[in-house]
Amino acid sequence: MTLLQDRPDLEAAEVPSPPALAAATETWLNTTDHKRIGLLFVYASLLFLLAAGGIGLIVGAQQTAPSLGLSGDAWNRLYGLHTEMTVLLFLTPIWIGLAAYLVPLQIGSGRAALPRMLAMGF
Repeated sequence: MTLLQDRPDLEAAEVPSPPALAAATETWLNTTDHKRIGLLFVYASLLFLLAAGGIGLIVGAQQTAPSLGLSGDAWNRLYGLHTEMTVLLFLTPIWIGLAAYLVPLQIGSGRAALPRMLAMGF
C-alpha cells in the first residue's frame, strides 16, 4: 500500500458473529450460576443413564436368550460396566446436581459458595 491509496475502513468491515448454538453452548459452559451448573450435572447424568440403560438391555437380553453370542467374560465386563456407569456416572452426579441447584435456594443464598469450583467440578 502506498501513501496515495486510501486505507481500508476497518469499522465498515463486518465481523461474523458466532453461530447461535455455539454462543449458547459457551454461555452454558462458562456460567457460574448454581442453577445452570446443577442442570448441567443433571443433564449429563441423564445422558449416562441412557448409555447405562442400553448396556443393561444388552445384558438382560443375553440373560433371557443365551444364544446371542456374548462369551462369559464379555458378559461379565458388560455387567460390570453397566453397574459402574449406573453408580458412578448417574447416581453420583445427579445428587451433586440436585444439591447444587437446591441447597443455595433452601438456605436463602443468592449464589453458591464457590461457584467457579462447582463449575470446574462439572
